[in-house]
Amino acid sequence: MTAMTPTPTLTEALAVALRLPLRERARLIALIAQNIAAEPVTPATPPTVSSDAPGTAAGLLAFAGSWEGCDLPERIAEVYATRQPVEG
Repeated sequence: MTAMTPTPTLTEALAVALRLPLRERARLIALIAQNIAAEPVTPATPPTVSSDAPGTAAGLLAFAGSWEGCDLPERIAEVYATRQPVEG
């Protein structure tokens, strides 16, 4: 039984490719392009918006209901810790 070699990372594969002679590198690029072209393209599905989704903050609060649980302080701290600055 032979041990399987791990799949190289993209960085490792590029490092190997850069050491190849120019002709071999060109053949490798052509092979990759051929494989990419052969892959079926699946169209992206547009996001669906539920008709039940609330349109206002008040609607969101009514939709979500009341808080049930004992971890409210931790969840609030998590929200503040992960907030991003407003861009504008």
